[in-house]
Parts: sequence; structure tokens; C-alpha cells
Amino acid sequence: MDDPSDDREEVYAVDDGAASMDDDLDEPDDDAPRLVESALSLRERFRLVRKIGEGAFGEVHEGLDEASGERVALKLARLCGVPGNERDDGKSLPKAVLRELWCLQELVGEPHATQYLAHFPRGASLALVLEFCAADLQSVMAERDGGAPLPEAAARRWTRELLMGLGAVHGAGLMHRDVKPSNCLLTDGGVLKLGDFGQARPLVATEGGGDFSHQISTRWYRSPELLFGARAYTTAIDLWAVGVVLAEILHDYVLFEGRSDIEQLLVVFKKMGSPTAERFPSAAATPDFPKICFKAMEPLPLAEVCPRADAAALELIGTILVLEPTRRATAAEALGARFFEGPDAPRVDLATLALSTAAACDAKRSAQVDSDEEDWNRGGWEGLG
Repeated sequence: MDDPSDDREEVYAVDDGAASMDDDLDEPDDDAPRLVESALSLRERFRLVRKIGEGAFGEVHEGLDEASGERVALKLARLCGVPGNERDDGKSLPKAVLRELWCLQELVGEPHATQYLAHFPRGASLALVLEFCAADLQSVMAERDGGAPLPEAAARRWTRELLMGLGAVHGAGLMHRDVKPSNCLLTDGGVLKLGDFGQARPLVATEGGGDFSHQISTRWYRSPELLFGARAYTTAIDLWAVGVVLAEILHDYVLFEGRSDIEQLLVVFKKMGSPTAERFPSAAATPDFPKICFKAMEPLPLAEVCPRADAAALELIGTILVLEPTRRATAAEALGARFFEGPDAPRVDLATLALSTAAACDAKRSAQVDSDEEDWNRGGWEGLG
């Protein structure tokens, strides 16, 4: 990859004949999803079933592997008409898409990261073939009967799996930069896998990290240093987000919910205390700290911030929801918390969590795209243009 300190949206030429980068992949574990080896038959091998999502760079479809009968996710990244792609020549891949592909390949075989299977050029888009996940944590929480929080045993298992996924990401020298419930994907059997690496970046091996954009992550899960405009940051931003996600799992509401970056800071400081030289010493070095003045606020007791968390959960949250990023636990350290010593839920089947199986999430996705379904069924690949 090019210089990871440059966050401008760049584009890269794509060789239409280079249908696979599998030569650079490590061997997956025996129980990891199987890599597709024959790029020549990919278009014929996978059948589009339906659209399940859309973003700035393209669409995501559920697909069917005709050879194995297994469901896959097909992410179609547009090469034309993409913001920042000035060439718009059908052969230029936005930097974010290339970055995601590269990160996915680095994580092949990791049990708690969404698995890359193959990719191939398809007209004016690049198709990424990924492991299919039936739901995500946000959908599961939304579908709970009466909005009840998830059982603690499920929270324990999924938080552990999220930290294991992040540990693999960080161990590969990457930051995810967009940890949130909708990016915590769930298989039919309830295994959590970290997904959506479109904002992931290599961590520059220099003290304090690299010079990155602060306009990343989703505001409610954005760490205080990002909200202050920090451009030199580390994997600690991901751990802050884990703390917010865990609190949301336990309470069924977002812990810090601001409508702007300044309001987001205010919401955080009302609960965690305003910055002081002792509490948040690195804040003074961030670009926007001198521009914003907050009245002095003392932190609330963590038991008031997270009233449904037991003592072990509070201990864990207290090690990662820390204003000063250098004091946050790493993923590996967090995995050693007492919270994970309790009994796990059995492998969590989605049906046991008040979902009518993964079909409940599928039905919600289908309802959003009913108007297009006839075109997909009729046209298949060709129906996408």
C-alpha cells in the first residue's frame, strides 16, 4: 500500500486480468471458510439472490455458491461514479476499497473477522466474495422482545469474540476505526465476526501513531481524542468503542448520544468528567482542545453510568472507557478481565435471542429493497448493468 498517512480519497488502476490476489494469502485454518481458487469461473459460480445493503462505494448482495450451496456476501465496489474518483474510467479503484481488500486478505483464517473468499472484476465494479453473516449485533438488539437487554452470558461471549477479532486486527498492524454494533456481524450459529474494514488503516510504527484523519468512526462510538480532532492516534480508539458497545449490550441504549461533535464531547464529559491535566493529559496536544471550553465536571461513579453492569463488567468497562488513550487496556489485556471468568452462554443461536431465526433480520433487509427485487431475479448479474 501507499503511504498510510495520506487520508485523501485516492484511486488505483485495476488490471482486468488480475482477477485474484490469492497468491499473497496465508493458509487459512481448517475450519475457516474455503478460499475460492478458480477465478475464471467466479461469475458463473455465484448467483445473486438479493440486495442486502448499499454504501458510498457500491452494494452488498446475498449470493449463492452454486458449487457448494453455501450463502456468501457479494460486495460490489463501483469503479465509476464514485466520489473522489476523478478518472472515472471504469478501471480505477477508490483507495478505501483497495484498503478493505488488503485488510481482509491480512485476516484470512482469523475466526472472529469476516472472511475473504475471492474477488473478481465485473464490468464497472469489483466483486468481493465474503463469508455470509445472517445478522448483526445492532439488529439482534433491536429485535429483542420489549427492548430487553441481552442476557449477560451472551454479552460476555460476544464481547470476548469482539475483543478476539480486534486483537487479530491490531496484531496485523491495523486499526479498525469503525467499531459499532452494526459492524459486529453474526453467523447463523451466533458467532460474532468483526466486519466492514472500509475505514481500517495500517498503524504506523512510530510513537503516538501516524498522521490520520479524525473524521472517522461513528460519532456515538468515537473516542474523545478523535472528537478533539487528533490526527496522531493508536488502536486505543477501537478499545473506547468496545467499551461503548459493551455498555449498549448490557443496557439496550447508547451510552453517549450526541447530535454534533461538541455535544458528543459534552455528553461524554458529563458522565466521565471533563479533561484535566491528570484525567486527560494528552488532550491539550489535540488540535481542537484550545477552541472548546467546558465547565469543570467530576466523573460520575461508573455504577451510575452503567447501572445494569455487575462488578466484573464495571471493572472491564473501567479499563477501556478511559479518557486518556495511553491508559486504556489493549484488546489482549481486556481479555484477561474477571468479566470473562463467568460461564458463557452456549454457542448463541439467534433464535434463542427472541429473533425468529436469522430470517427476521433477512426479512427486514428485504423490506428495504422490495422495489428492486424483480430486476435482480430477472436479470441476475446482467440486471445490475
